[in-house]
Amino acid sequence: MKVPVTDRLVPLGLTLFGAALFGLAGYGLLKFFLSLLLLLHGDY
Repeated sequence: MKVPVTDRLVPLGLTLFGAALFGLAGYGLLKFFLSLLLLLHGDY
């Protein structure tokens, strides 16, 4: 039985999408924490 190309692309696309979202969320959190540290130290 041959697996259609779309059946292989969907999980791959979802994985890439999840990885991109995870990366963006991590980056946003990092920036947020850095800003918070700067504010707490009064260097901002």
